Amino acid sequence: MDFCKSVEKRIKLPKNFLKNCYNHLFEKPIPFFSSDLNSVLRKQGGKIKTWKRRWFVFTNECLYYYQTINANQPLGIIPLSGIEIKKGKQPPKSKRGYQFRIVKTGNEEKFGYKKKKSKGSKKGNHKNYLISAFSKEEYKEWVRHLLRATILSKCFV
Repeated sequence: MDFCKSVEKRIKLPKNFLKNCYNHLFEKPIPFFSSDLNSVLRKQGGKIKTWKRRWFVFTNECLYYYQTINANQPLGIIPLSGIEIKKGKQPPKSKRGYQFRIVKTGNEEKFGYKKKKSKGSKKGNHKNYLISAFSKEEYKEWVRHLLRATILSKCFV
């Protein structure tokens, strides 16, 4: 797990402990009242490039996405350490709204984690995440929060 490796380097916790904590995130809901930012955005699929509306929650240096606002468990988690935010297509060139891309820095091909059909989590199918906001204001707010998180994560490496 790349997330475990990056956290392990910073605070030297046992790898099994980190894996258990990470899997626990999929089993317990995250309270929205403690999030830094949350809203419905579109996300492009990893293997099949369809667009789905997802409830996104940004908190604790991670981006969580849920099937709906009422879902108890996230469908996926995107750790924001070691990533870059890149501008995507914008209207009128884009039919999908105001796009931004979350790209992993370094050599790893795929990153992020998604919920298994059974219990726990598995590595995601994304080399990068393409996300679309419905309005320019919402796009600016998300990019600002995510850029700030990437800058802060670089300070603590």
